[in-house]
Amino acid sequence: MEPGRMEHDLFPEVEADRRMWKVTKGVGFGRQPICEEDLVSGMVSDWFSARPGTPLQYLERLRLVNEALFPDMYRLEGMTEWKGKFSIVVSQPFIVGRNATDGEITEFFSKAGFVKICYGTWFREPNPLAIFDAGRTNLIWSEGVPVPIDVIPLVPTGRFLARLREAGRRV
Repeated sequence: MEPGRMEHDLFPEVEADRRMWKVTKGVGFGRQPICEEDLVSGMVSDWFSARPGTPLQYLERLRLVNEALFPDMYRLEGMTEWKGKFSIVVSQPFIVGRNATDGEITEFFSKAGFVKICYGTWFREPNPLAIFDAGRTNLIWSEGVPVPIDVIPLVPTGRFLARLREAGRRV
């Protein structure tokens, strides 16, 4: 076991199918983007922030990565108690590579029809999808493409969707 950064502990022992295991730690179900409803700011980056995510939001993010960005990236392996806390266990492919550069990230998301809202945040229409936390340490450059590791995808609706559309028009 290796301690991960904020969200997971890692079990890098690669299985026969070249997957490694990740266990959420503490109340670490990642961050959930929110739209700052009443905030008045000329800086689009101020319009969005994040709060701690729930287990259901965490699982939804993994599903969206699999469906929208990288098929079969995550597999739900189970749920357990880890270090005295409820934890979700997932596996992902063992990825050899380096952190993607800003240029590689921009090229990847632009080719996929996304518009950059602010650093690490991308938005795509007409099938609305927003990607948060898509910076250099969450995209690994491997075999000629950036592979998403712990990015935060979200299907925006309502006011959140309206704010993203407005942000997309401003940039």
